[in-house]
Order: sequence, then C-alpha cells, then structure tokens
Amino acid sequence: MALAIACFGQNATAQTTQHYKQTNLVSNQASLAPTMDGALVNSWGLARSSTSPWWVADNGTGLSTLYNGTGVKQGLVVTIPTGDNTQSPTGTPMGVVFNGDSTAFLLAPGKAAAFLFVTEDGMISGWNPGVNLSQAVIEVNHKSASVYKGVTIATAQTESGPQAYLYAADFRQGRVEVFDSTFKAGATAE
Repeated sequence: MALAIACFGQNATAQTTQHYKQTNLVSNQASLAPTMDGALVNSWGLARSSTSPWWVADNGTGLSTLYNGTGVKQGLVVTIPTGDNTQSPTGTPMGVVFNGDSTAFLLAPGKAAAFLFVTEDGMISGWNPGVNLSQAVIEVNHKSASVYKGVTIATAQTESGPQAYLYAADFRQGRVEVFDSTFKAGATAE
C-alpha cells in the first residue's frame, strides 16, 4: 500500500511539471497582449538566428516584422514581394527560415540570403541587408502553380561535401518541393 501511494505521489508531481504556459507578447489587437502592432496580421512563420531578433511572417500585411525576446518591436520591417503587383503590392508570407550558410542561396554575388520566405502566392524570396534592406528579393516565382505554406533548410552530405537544400511545402500540389542552394527546383538530397 505504501508503494502505491509513493508511486501515485511521484506520478502526480511529474504530470504537473509537463505543462507549458502561454504568454502573449505582441498582437494586432490591444486586448490580447501588452504590445500592440497593427502589422502583425495572420502571423505564421517564426525564425531567428542565434544572435538575431525573432522574424515573423505577417501573412495579412505582406511583411516580416522583428521582435526581441520580450516582444519589443525592432526597427527593421521587411516587405515580402508578390509575383503579381496588379493583385497586391505585397506577397502573402507563410513561412520564414534562417540561412546560416554564407555560400548557399545567394541573392547577389557573395550575398547569401540571411532569411528566406515562402508565400501563398507561390514565391520564394530571400533577404540580405546588403542587397535590399527593406525588401526581400524574389528567387523563385511559381505564382500560377504553387501555394507555399512552410519552409525549412537541411544540409546533406554529398560526394562533394555538405550541400544545403531548401524544402518548401506546396499546399496546392500536395508535395514538398526541394531546391538546391542555387534555387534550382527538383533537386534531390543525396
């Protein structure tokens, strides 16, 4: 009997410590968080480097807004472009990923994308402050074929050494598209 009570007591304690507490830091509605930001509409993707603020893909405004760990908005706001400016001046970002490889996903010679974005309007764009401080640059335009919902980067060991690949979840096609480090579509990780 004592053993059963001791086990029950430990189990109850273990269960209570396996919970998370959500704390809203920023919202586009003042009543939901201490910080209000009207640009943070239908936010989806969230990424950061080990030294950067958090980058958020704001689907409803076509922006990426940045926040520190306590929810304070940072000065930089990046516009995510669309492939068709007649429909909207901004894209509809759904995913963002940090690129820590300075040789992969170049936007200009010697200027790798620090952050990459995918959009519901079929764009994959990258941002590097030395290319355009306030706007991401389109590298893949699949506006009539793809609806991207998420993105990640993985590195695979190949015969020629490590190779970075971009994986973009295409909702319209029901598949994950793979791009090599030069944005070549149809790549396969070896």
